[in-house]
Amino acid sequence: MGNQAFISAHPHSVVEYLPPGISDHSPLKVIRDPPTPTGPKPFKYFEAWESHPSFISTVYDAWKVNISGSPLFRFVKKLANVKRVLKCWKKEVFGPIHHNLSICKKALEDAQFLLHQNPRDPIRIAEEKVMCSNYYALLSQEEKFARQKSRKLRLEAGNSNTKFFYNSIKTRSVINSISRLRRPDGTLCSDPDEASSFVR
Repeated sequence: MGNQAFISAHPHSVVEYLPPGISDHSPLKVIRDPPTPTGPKPFKYFEAWESHPSFISTVYDAWKVNISGSPLFRFVKKLANVKRVLKCWKKEVFGPIHHNLSICKKALEDAQFLLHQNPRDPIRIAEEKVMCSNYYALLSQEEKFARQKSRKLRLEAGNSNTKFFYNSIKTRSVINSISRLRRPDGTLCSDPDEASSFVR
């Protein structure tokens, strides 16, 4: 309940509808930044990983590990191993997309600055070309990441749409968040440990 600027500034805000009393309107109580404890995040596969040169070999090596047991047991264990390896690979090799993009953009700008100082230098020309190619590759990864997270796959994504995708992600996160559950006796529970026991 709020515009995009409010959601960006207060992504975890919640609205509480208070009893109307004798009025025909219910007052609203807006809690801007409530504490939001989160548990471990589930594993997610991102399409953007596929563009990394070491992705296929990483998955292949993780899958070919030797495991004894029934076919189904081996299959489950191999999947678990791929998941474990990809989690490490994402953190240590692929890295955070936005951070990588920022570094790459700065490197491209530096290469272009040096090229402008000496536009006929073949080494500078080659460096600028490589940096430009790297930057476009990371832009493509960022776009795929944003498209997948926003679930707006019907849109034709371009640089101009990236902001839209991230705004969609924020809006979905607000809509999908559950800050409290109602107990059987009608009282509200905001303790995450108690709330998790309701849905087991």
